[in-house]
Amino acid sequence: MTGATDIAVSKTLDAYVVKGGEAYHYIPSSATWNKLVGSNIDKIAVDIDGTPFITYTNKHIYKWSNNQWVSFTGAGFDIDIGPDGTPHTVGTNRASYRYSYKNKRWEQTSGRNLATIAGNLAGEAYAITTSKVVVRQFSLDWAITSGSLTQIGLGRQGQLYGLGLNQLAQGSAVWKYRHSNNQWVQVSKYHGAVKVLSDNKGFPMILDKNNHLYQWTSDNTWEELPEAHTDFGVGVVNNELWTIGIRAISNSYEIKQLNSKGQFQVVNGAATKVAVGPDGTAWVINGNGNWYERSGNKWI
Repeated sequence: MTGATDIAVSKTLDAYVVKGGEAYHYIPSSATWNKLVGSNIDKIAVDIDGTPFITYTNKHIYKWSNNQWVSFTGAGFDIDIGPDGTPHTVGTNRASYRYSYKNKRWEQTSGRNLATIAGNLAGEAYAITTSKVVVRQFSLDWAITSGSLTQIGLGRQGQLYGLGLNQLAQGSAVWKYRHSNNQWVQVSKYHGAVKVLSDNKGFPMILDKNNHLYQWTSDNTWEELPEAHTDFGVGVVNNELWTIGIRAISNSYEIKQLNSKGQFQVVNGAATKVAVGPDGTAWVINGNGNWYERSGNKWI
């Protein structure tokens, strides 16, 4: 599917996208797209039970029930549902809200001037303000995480990494958030990156501006992985590593997967971006804006 403006994926790998103000549901078992009713849809999210929520362009929130969108109290600019199933939204007043199923209402959580929001593992959230500042929720309060960042990567056990504004050789400095004292600590003073993610052990993996891929080791050093890459994704459960190479194929690049021998194996297809789900399933976008999911030995 091309032209999608928002996407959410359930734990069963059902995908929901917004395209042209309409919502579509992808069913992996039949490899089919089903158009849902409604128009003027803006954002979409999926709860822990696989139920989609949306915001319309008028910022009202709706929940899918009995093959229709049912009004769900509240309105907002952005919506996300955390791994524990807690809905979060940025209200029309740019404040943060968390939905309480017990009280059946949105409860304001003190965040202000927010642009986007993402639920974390504890039913709380991280958000980015309209001034590009990263903030973290503590109970009903919010705290600014020290420093300014341009990108964030969240690990399996809540580890949080980011790329700072300070530049090092090969890219931006890599920082790790220390939850115990609400401080960002620079991981390395010598090597920067253009992208950072967390592996299954909670260590950072980075891609630098010269297309080199590195993983942080228990010896507190960067270990370079072979070959050259333009993007990468890693599964946080079994550490499946997928990358986009540098060999051009039409308007895209070759796709590679790290095998059990520590070698990158070229697979069929071509893409420009890759992401990997917790279960190791790879998703790619090609140069035409089409996205595909890996199923067996093919892209669907």
